[in-house]
Amino acid sequence: MDTQALSCFATYMGVYEYLSRGSYTASEVTKHLANDQNSKTASKHSKKAADGELEFISLNEEERLVLDKSALIDYLLEFCTSLNLEADIHVKRKQKPEDGIASITDSHSKSFQDMKSQY
Repeated sequence: MDTQALSCFATYMGVYEYLSRGSYTASEVTKHLANDQNSKTASKHSKKAADGELEFISLNEEERLVLDKSALIDYLLEFCTSLNLEADIHVKRKQKPEDGIASITDSHSKSFQDMKSQY
């Protein structure tokens, strides 16, 4: 198993974290990274990603950087298997705005129904 990607994750975790949210241009990645790093380092990390030097990151036809999540999942599962671990890794499901709102399963609570039946 090739463990070179692990050191790549440690060094360029900011790039991986940002691209896990979607595809971005190299300049967008640089701008985002500049919030936590100096601009020279941010630019260098973004350039390495754009040049194809970072594992699981590539440029698509629209010149946007993309994280290959399925290949990353396969790598992590293989890594877990080599350590005799069992894992279930999947892409996080996108939440809809209404997912945060509790669903109503009954029109009135039990205590309200009891109170109403007394009168």
